[in-house]
Amino acid sequence: MTIYSILILLFLLIVLLISGVPITAALGFCALAGAFLLDIAPDFLAKRMVASLQSDALMSIPFFILVGNIMMESGISKKIIIFLDSFLGRMRGGLNYAAVAACAFFSALAGPAPLTVIAVGSVLYEQMTALGYPKERSAGLFTAAGSLGSIIPPSVIMIVYSSITKIPIKDLFTAGMGIGIILTVVYMIICLYIGKKENLRRNIEKFVFRDFVKSFISLLPAAFIPIIIAGGIYFKILTPLQAGAASSLYALLLGFFVYKTLNKEKFVRAFFNCAKNSAMILFIIIGANLFSVIFINSGLDKYLQNTVSVLDLSPLSFSLFAGFIVIAIGTVLDGAAICVFLAPAFYAIAQSLGIDGVHFAMIMCVGAVLGSMTPPVAVSIFAAKTFTKLSAGAIAKGQMPFFIGFLSVYILVIIFPIISRFLSK
Repeated sequence: MTIYSILILLFLLIVLLISGVPITAALGFCALAGAFLLDIAPDFLAKRMVASLQSDALMSIPFFILVGNIMMESGISKKIIIFLDSFLGRMRGGLNYAAVAACAFFSALAGPAPLTVIAVGSVLYEQMTALGYPKERSAGLFTAAGSLGSIIPPSVIMIVYSSITKIPIKDLFTAGMGIGIILTVVYMIICLYIGKKENLRRNIEKFVFRDFVKSFISLLPAAFIPIIIAGGIYFKILTPLQAGAASSLYALLLGFFVYKTLNKEKFVRAFFNCAKNSAMILFIIIGANLFSVIFINSGLDKYLQNTVSVLDLSPLSFSLFAGFIVIAIGTVLDGAAICVFLAPAFYAIAQSLGIDGVHFAMIMCVGAVLGSMTPPVAVSIFAAKTFTKLSAGAIAKGQMPFFIGFLSVYILVIIFPIISRFLSK
């Protein structure tokens, strides 16, 4: 198979995705077409499909998604917002700050960006529009702040990247936490500017210490979830799979016996949504893994490595090139799929150029999140559509100030490796 054949397959993949074909079906179809052209045996593909999921790190993904669904069904997202609003609501445009902080907090509880968007946005959106906040800007804020769910641990994209490159998940989570904090601060600064410029209303007129303490005590049991996840993994007490299982069990106990807001119906719905979302992510990983087999067997990975060698790119030049490719492909592919598809070739090149492994991981993972904020395949935008009823174009326009802020941070991440490492120094 020639390089041109691979490019044709990539073009076909993009056409299928833009046409509305589910990403799992599109990846699978293109992988099978490539396997036919390369004369790869069907039993080899079947074995590769099974092998692509033989990882404890990947098996932790359903548990982290389950935690998020239980938290949402239990009303934990409302408790987070009530607590944050108790002291941020008195600022001009305070609900914008509360939305960003709530997304950051929920990201540390559960993960995936679409789930974070829905958990926070479905609670806050009507309240914000009722106070006169612009609809498009509010929806755009949720999609941008929801992206923190794919960067702040536990991050599905980083789990997938770790399973491929064998970089310790602890190191990736530490780097992701640092970049997540920076993005949260940048979003807050943008909210400050918007609040003053658009003269947004305050949600509460006076800080009431009693309400603050009451909401804090109510939220306190849920605050142990990120401690179980992050503390267990960072201090090597738990593997990602064990941390996911332990946090899921703790979330169930909270919902049934502490908050008593989880019933049989909500419990079943949480598991059903978890199964649906987990299956989608894992099938994407399988499809992308099969496509990467075609990628490698075609020799395109060696072609890329030889091209970089001939061009004599510096580490920074290659990092900028990789960032551009990841963002471009991220507009049509899921972040996990990008990692499976590009990481093997790009990581090998990065190693040959002496680029720090964790730094390059952040270039790949954060770039994939940035790409996923851009239509046509922008999962967070489509998640926001479920409760705003706005068009994808209107939401994309509303998120533009935050998108620019994210892009600025990403460029700095590429240029300055210390940003990916400052929490681990």
